[in-house]
Amino acid sequence: MLLAAYLLTPLAGHWEAPGLELGVFFVDTLLAAALCFVALRNTRWWTLVAAANQFLVVLAHLTPWMDDSIWTRAAIASRMAFGLVVLAALGIGLIEHRIARAAGFSA
Repeated sequence: MLLAAYLLTPLAGHWEAPGLELGVFFVDTLLAAALCFVALRNTRWWTLVAAANQFLVVLAHLTPWMDDSIWTRAAIASRMAFGLVVLAALGIGLIEHRIARAAGFSA
């Protein structure tokens, strides 16, 4: 899902509205919904962390649109920071899964 979102983002980046990148916002919203679906159907903690931070990415899209005093660069930096937390949660979840499998726990 993350790979598909990252591949679709440059393609969707051309659709814009005043103060809002509609295409990127749409891709990030779909990713947040998909991660939320996975988090609610799974018992792993990292899926919840990834879904929550992806929703923060979606909120960061909306902040400059809702308040003109917020710098666009600050909104982009916050989207990047929350996106890195999503990737970190995925990586830590992968490490946790491999450790559990090596210890004999089924995942």
